[in-house]
Amino acid sequence: MCLCNEWHAEVSRRLADPRWRDRYAELAFERDEDSLRLLITDQGDGFDFGGFLDIDPGRVFDPNGRGIALANRTGVLQMEYRGRGNVIEVRIELTDHER
Repeated sequence: MCLCNEWHAEVSRRLADPRWRDRYAELAFERDEDSLRLLITDQGDGFDFGGFLDIDPGRVFDPNGRGIALANRTGVLQMEYRGRGNVIEVRIELTDHER
């Protein structure tokens, strides 16, 4: 099953749904000499993020979750989920040419 380019339709569908249309996410951003820090919080129920932090060959064709594992393995990025999984702090180490 290919879900290519279907995210536009999914976003439109959710924006029209009374259960989701008034929800929003918050982003806090901080930069220091060595890194960028993002704190992202959404109003969702969260999820069990533990099973998504590493690449799982059994989920290689799943429509979601792969990006979390890939981002977690980059080495320049640190991710820390908090609470029930609806809050994440991301820290990106800056290279010399990004400072």
